[in-house]
This record gives sequence, C-alpha cells and structure tokens, in this order.
Amino acid sequence: MTIEQAEIFSRWMTKTAVSINVSMPFRLLFDHASRHALSTGMPASTYVFVYRARKASHEINWKQITTCLWLVEKEFTEIVNGAAALTYVGHINLGKIAALVVRIPEALNGFQAEVISEASLVWPPTDLPTWGGIPRFNHFTEPSVTIRLTSLFQRPSNT
Repeated sequence: MTIEQAEIFSRWMTKTAVSINVSMPFRLLFDHASRHALSTGMPASTYVFVYRARKASHEINWKQITTCLWLVEKEFTEIVNGAAALTYVGHINLGKIAALVVRIPEALNGFQAEVISEASLVWPPTDLPTWGGIPRFNHFTEPSVTIRLTSLFQRPSNT
C-alpha cells in the first residue's frame, strides 16, 4: 500500500464513519472542523486501521462505540474520564475488508496519543501494511483499541 492509497482508504472510511455518526441516534463525535477537514485531507487526531473479516458473505455492517482501553498516568485520570465519552471508535465492515476508525476529542489535544490495535495502522501512515500482512479476525468488531496518553510538556523535576 502506498501513502496515496492509505490516504484514499483512510478518508473514505473516515467519511463513512462521519456519515454513520451524523445520521444515527448517537452522540455527535466528529466536530464541525473534523467533518469539513475531510474535503481536503484527514482530520487531526483521527486514526484508521485495516483488517480482514473471515466471512463467506459480503456483509456490510458497522458499529460505533466510545469504549476503549485508556493507559494514562494517574494525574490525568480525571481529564481522560471526561473526554473518553467523546472518543469515537467505529468498526466498518465491507465484506471481507474492514476498518477501525478512532477519533480522539479536541479536549485531549495537549497530550501525546499512541493509538494501538491488533489491526494494521493505515493512518497516520508509518509502516504501511501489505495485503498479506493485514490480520484476519473472526468477527468485524473483534479488534480492540488501546489509547496511551502522555503529556506533551516536560514536567519539572523535584531535585
């Protein structure tokens, strides 16, 4: 997969996630700026993973949730508890190919986020997968998400 293909796939899956989020009776988790950023690129704080579903049918399905595992330092727990309900986690299944779209809310912009899943990260592009390297799961909602947050700012030492 090239960076251009990764962006096209990621924008398409994020656009689908936004459409589902806006049209369903669920909390609106993509703000105005994020929704409109898709017209020219990928919105900030959005992560897209790709994986394969072991299905014989060509099912189209989705599930949107706000649940994931958060790894944070104790001092940030209260901040994360407030923002966690505004985090979008969406599984989108298009036959045997599926995507996991994660959007971290603006309230956490002052943190460095590491978004981890068993699926292959496509956006932001780092080590892009090959078709043979894309993992398979028995059900399209199987890959989980872990978000590790650390402060962007260096804390002063006590010495």
